[in-house]
Amino acid sequence: MIEAEFKKKHNNNTNSNNNDESTTNSNLSKKTSHTATKKLNTSSLNHGITEEEKARVQELFDEMDKNNLWILEETKRAAANEVGEALSVEEKILKFALSCNFRHPSQLFILDLTDKHWENVFTQKELQELEETGDKVLVPVDNAIEEKLNELNEFDTAEDVYSYSRTIDHNPKEQPWLAWFTMTLMKTAYPFIHNVNISTYLESDKQYLLWGFLNDIFTGSNIAAQGKEKTSKASATQSNNKRKLSAIDEVKRKAMGRRMDCIYIGGSKELGCMEVGSVADQTKEFKDSGMKMPIVMKDMLREIVEKAPTLVRRVHMIGYMITGEQVSMLDMDSPKGYVSRVRHTVAIDYPSCSEDYVARIGPLIELASIVKTKIETTLKIYQTTRIPLEVAKHGSFTLPPNPFSSSTSSTPTTTTTATPESSSEDGSLSSHSSKRSKNHQ
Repeated sequence: MIEAEFKKKHNNNTNSNNNDESTTNSNLSKKTSHTATKKLNTSSLNHGITEEEKARVQELFDEMDKNNLWILEETKRAAANEVGEALSVEEKILKFALSCNFRHPSQLFILDLTDKHWENVFTQKELQELEETGDKVLVPVDNAIEEKLNELNEFDTAEDVYSYSRTIDHNPKEQPWLAWFTMTLMKTAYPFIHNVNISTYLESDKQYLLWGFLNDIFTGSNIAAQGKEKTSKASATQSNNKRKLSAIDEVKRKAMGRRMDCIYIGGSKELGCMEVGSVADQTKEFKDSGMKMPIVMKDMLREIVEKAPTLVRRVHMIGYMITGEQVSMLDMDSPKGYVSRVRHTVAIDYPSCSEDYVARIGPLIELASIVKTKIETTLKIYQTTRIPLEVAKHGSFTLPPNPFSSSTSSTPTTTTTATPESSSEDGSLSSHSSKRSKNHQ
């Protein structure tokens, strides 16, 4: 069954590639489309910010309870030695956000610790404290998982592991992780037995043929992995939180949520997402893991903590960023103050041949297990927390909302078309063309 499924999909991919190579016009069309897409991706990183929008960022900071701001211990020590003022993390983020000429996650009080801009805002000791405060990114895996990972190290090639996987006795209903582990080894090892060149796979093939095991692990759990560029409901809700009835101005049109390659859902809540790129592309990585994903993940985080404020220090939103044959995990939380912190794992490689299969597949299985644990933990915490009955208060928030109105949030489109009126997929940091905006004012 594994062999039949793989051969069918691999042959379809091979036939598709052969058809492309046989038609010059098709190649030219694809090249033109790629160029247009590249221009669109680059332009989405260069969206300017207006003074009016900066004023809204300032207003968000002004509404924060100054007693709840996050002041680093290292900042306090430095201020005491220099007889200066100990600025909070929020104040330092605000100062940088207002100095920007372009839209940046800092304007949503998102602190991505892989963003090199912060090296000019915080000292190395402050950055270390920002990294280490609160929960750890990587949590221990279950002993049973660790035992199986150790068994893998006894083998040398993909064929060895494939044979080993066929000997694992398990009950798929009562032991879902072991069933997933077995199927993952069989599916991922099989192509390398036949020396398949996985670098030729298209983006959709990579998401399902190579990386499908990252989503398959949720089979049998309370988490649903919904793919095929699903629109985020949390993103839509946050984008529309400033809509109001027609009065002096007519009601603004409803904005759609941002499209993600996969969204992880537990009950009615979105708990994480995935973005996939078929090749290593720094610009796309900037756009997806640096802008789009953190913004959508914060929308998901706010959906939970604004209903259950006591959970603001306990829950985590998780993301996968896949670029070519590498994957990294994004972890967003709010350890203190009003900051949404993002930490990344170092990207790890997918196997490239039978000889490096064993060394590469182990860390990937461990990462998938950690992500599942973190997402399930957040869901359990939320589902077992009593939501208090409260009167809605104007302007109050646990974490600051998106300062950019729904009228300037983008309607997601695919990246195969790049027209002047097309909107990009960089989350709330994009807008429609001036012509389209005027039509909706």
